[in-house]
Amino acid sequence: MAKTIITTEGLKNSLKNFTLPEAVVEYVWNSLDAGATIIEITEEKNALGGSTYLKIKDDGFGIDRNKLENKFSPLYVSEKNSQNSNEKINIKGKKGIGRYSFYKVAQVATWNTVYKNLDQNIKYSIFIKSDNLIDYTPTQQSLTTEPTGTEVVLTMQENILIKPIIDELKIVFAWYLQLYKNKSIYINREKLDCSDMLSSENTLSDTMDNINVNITVCVWSRKLNEEYSKYYYIDENDKVTYKENTTLNNKGDNFYHSVFIKSNLFNTNNFTFESQLEDGNLINVKTKKSKEFKWLKSVCDSFIVGIRKPFIKKYAKEFIKKLKDKKVYPEFDPKNNFDKYKEDLLDDLIANVYYFVPKVFSSLNLIQQKILIRMFELIQTSGEVNNLFKILDGITDLTSDERKDMADLLQKVELSNLLEMQKLVVDRLQAISDFKELVFNKERYVNEIDHIQKFIEKHYWFFGEEYHLATAEEPNFEEALRTFLNKASDNYYKKGEVTINDKNKNKQMDIFAIQQLPCGNIKKCIVVELKRPNVTLSNVELHQIKTYFETIHEEDRFNASNIEWEFYLVGNEYNNQIEHEIINSQPHGIKSLVYKIDNCKIFVKKWSEIFTELELNFNYLNEKLKFDYSKLTDSSGFTSNEIVLIQETNTSARPEAISS
Repeated sequence: MAKTIITTEGLKNSLKNFTLPEAVVEYVWNSLDAGATIIEITEEKNALGGSTYLKIKDDGFGIDRNKLENKFSPLYVSEKNSQNSNEKINIKGKKGIGRYSFYKVAQVATWNTVYKNLDQNIKYSIFIKSDNLIDYTPTQQSLTTEPTGTEVVLTMQENILIKPIIDELKIVFAWYLQLYKNKSIYINREKLDCSDMLSSENTLSDTMDNINVNITVCVWSRKLNEEYSKYYYIDENDKVTYKENTTLNNKGDNFYHSVFIKSNLFNTNNFTFESQLEDGNLINVKTKKSKEFKWLKSVCDSFIVGIRKPFIKKYAKEFIKKLKDKKVYPEFDPKNNFDKYKEDLLDDLIANVYYFVPKVFSSLNLIQQKILIRMFELIQTSGEVNNLFKILDGITDLTSDERKDMADLLQKVELSNLLEMQKLVVDRLQAISDFKELVFNKERYVNEIDHIQKFIEKHYWFFGEEYHLATAEEPNFEEALRTFLNKASDNYYKKGEVTINDKNKNKQMDIFAIQQLPCGNIKKCIVVELKRPNVTLSNVELHQIKTYFETIHEEDRFNASNIEWEFYLVGNEYNNQIEHEIINSQPHGIKSLVYKIDNCKIFVKKWSEIFTELELNFNYLNEKLKFDYSKLTDSSGFTSNEIVLIQETNTSARPEAISS
């Protein structure tokens, strides 16, 4: 009887954490190390239904009786370090002691093996009991016609659960069986199917000069046990010559993958992975520094990155859903379209950061995730997304292409401009509310110059978008023409350089504004005459605005066929004379029109009509914002002067005059 050189206690200490599925894995590794191509795992019961047997059978080259002592003597494990409870030994089937892992689940392990000695096949068995692992008993040898191979029979102390064994085999051997498709594992006579482990399989072929390469990238649905994501370099005879970790390990993104690189570059005598060798040390032998290998790796890495992009985008969506399920996200009102838009933009920001730097989110507890997500929301809202890019770019290793892509993507998810637009809409609603208080409150003192005119000078958008206030403080016509000409041409006229030969040239308009196209050309000009609330508009006021109209219409420098002129007389009420003028102009089909000639029009409007038009324009936006009108500031408690002064801080206020 022979003995191992390690104690039973030492072996058990080294193997105390092994489960049955892990023990089966060790026997499968042993079989593969023995050159097996088919491994059969079967569960059997004896005729009386008592003991259960688990058998692992292979077609490898068997255990040579002459080398048995070395095979069952794991010399690297000493009794001393086995008794150290803090030591964790990384066990693999090919490392020796895994064959003893049966002791926790089986009473006896039996190895029935056939090996070839010269031209003869020889058969014998080995027995080890769980209570005495250091003693192994080989039987006498005999000649046999059976093929080489080994069958391990475990006499079990308990019933066998096959599913955990299948699951363990899948996460350990999925990559191996994909690489070596001539090898198979059977469980109770059914072939182990790892297709549920394979999320995708992608192939690419390329050539450079006389070097050809075929690349297969397998993306796995789960982590492959202890096998990192690796490159496997394979020669034309399907032999793996070298393997190493890919550049996409430990990214925190669950992108588990195996890369099989088959090329004639790796044929025997063509290439060496020995790091100490440099190109030129051996004639016609390439290394990792050769241009051929660098080309091959660049093709491979680009291919992997292209596969990873859609994977990460898809996984980012799943990751965000998990965050929401865990209540990590801020609360957004699903019935509020603006809230929904903010949530979508936050989704995009987190997805983009996850896409480039998934490790930012890994290994965080619930509280840390909440803090991080709210920081991202604050960064997005405050318009600091570019600074977020600078931070991430400084702490991560991004390629130049990734850096550009990340900057472009993050620019699309900045929320500050949208929030500014939201505030602009709300402030416009506030301005309308404030001005209503000025013109409709009959108990309030309001005059034309200090209140009505000053207010409209800030909010001339009441009469249309994209206007620029041409001159302030009641400009006369010479000043208005000078500003007009300066905007309409490349010339610049100083004060006093433009004169008008008209008796009305010194009359002053309340508002003169110019509307320009994006190209800079003038599209429209408006002249507005404002009257205080207690004035009922009549032919007297209409004559005043018609005077402005005639002065401009008669001045050729004001007129061009492509420029529209609109004149507005505005007040709270108008008399029957004005109403008759409006009725008389109805055939033109333009609301509130009283006069039209060429490209010039005169309108008389009530403030109530203007407010209705403005509120109709904002109705759609307000529905999307779900803005509560009750939140607008009640200006009834302010004086008229205070209401006008408040407009200085209203974001909807337009710029001051473009010329003085």
